[in-house]
Amino acid sequence: MKKSIFAVSGTLLFAVALSTMPSQVLAATQSKSASTKLPFVGTRYFNFDGGTGTERSMTIAKNGQTTIKLHGLYSIETIYQGKYQNPLLIKDVGGSYYYQIKGDKIYMLNKDKKLEHGCYPTNERENFNDDRCIANLYPE
Repeated sequence: MKKSIFAVSGTLLFAVALSTMPSQVLAATQSKSASTKLPFVGTRYFNFDGGTGTERSMTIAKNGQTTIKLHGLYSIETIYQGKYQNPLLIKDVGGSYYYQIKGDKIYMLNKDKKLEHGCYPTNERENFNDDRCIANLYPE
């Protein structure tokens, strides 16, 4: 029994389409992640509460790999490790929240992506009654 050229070439065309599909998906994923501009490369420190044992750090590598650490009095805990995005979702035992970077400041947003309140006013602010969760980003 002979197969038609169309049947053979159709199967071959389907096989070629399947073999190239993953690279097209990968290319689309790479171009999407490449469009996320990194706010900095290296490590920046910030503190929403103004005290000792409450400092945090964010390290962003050139490839967008991001690590956020909480620097407590007696230990350092990694609270996020993954690709950079803005805002960045942080999942914690107490719930989920976001960090958003704008310029040289970092903002803590609630699960609805609204600015969080209840942070300790620091000497960075002119108004000591300001409890918005906004902190400056400091280099190493």
